[in-house]
Amino acid sequence: MSDIDELKKEVLMRFDNQKLFKFVKALVRFLKAANLSLEELSDFYVELSRRNPEIFMEKFFPASQMPQQSQPLNDNDKMHLYVLHKYGLLEGEEIITQFFGSVSEKKTTSSGLIVLTNFRLISFGRQVTRSAQKKVQVKPRLGSMLVRSAITRHRKNIQKAIMRSFHKDLKEWNVVEWGYYYPIYNIKKFKRGNKSISYTIEVETEKKTLSIEMTITPLRVKSQPKEEFAEQQQVILNQLEQKLKEHQ
Repeated sequence: MSDIDELKKEVLMRFDNQKLFKFVKALVRFLKAANLSLEELSDFYVELSRRNPEIFMEKFFPASQMPQQSQPLNDNDKMHLYVLHKYGLLEGEEIITQFFGSVSEKKTTSSGLIVLTNFRLISFGRQVTRSAQKKVQVKPRLGSMLVRSAITRHRKNIQKAIMRSFHKDLKEWNVVEWGYYYPIYNIKKFKRGNKSISYTIEVETEKKTLSIEMTITPLRVKSQPKEEFAEQQQVILNQLEQKLKEHQ
């Protein structure tokens, strides 16, 4: 077994054992030695996700996201799309549109690449959680995030409940859990504004049914001309409105 194989074996062992400090150190050593391409790195992260989807999405995925970049597609976005196309689509699922924007509810906002399919809304990128006193931005520092996740209990409960509705299909079709999923069916209180679309979904948690108001907002990439974005924004809102109204 090569040195790189030994390093990878240690990373997987630390991940399985949830020895987070040691996992981070082993991961850094492995990535430096392996010099993986974007596709190889994506495949490796998918392997981690398959080993323990819950730990991966609660601990690792938020830590690995970069802040907004000036270019339309950064390396993280390319990774998301690669994983989605290769590992992440359900039987019969098709991508309708993809854009940079935010998905918000009462206590969280996810900003970054957003993909709309005929089955669901998938949000990738950074999360912001709100406390009663202030907003706390999730910093993309791997070590601190793995140990001290800024994802609130509220968000985790919501995501677990949402994922529960998808989990059977994901397991049946061997689809990897990657990104934050939001239903687009049985929606209520649909409203379209000039810059965003909002709607309400009901989510079954372990204790009660929650009514969650979602707001989807296309955002302009820093380098994008305002006139170009204004036209693109309306096209995206039209696509969202058409699909969401099909599921009212």
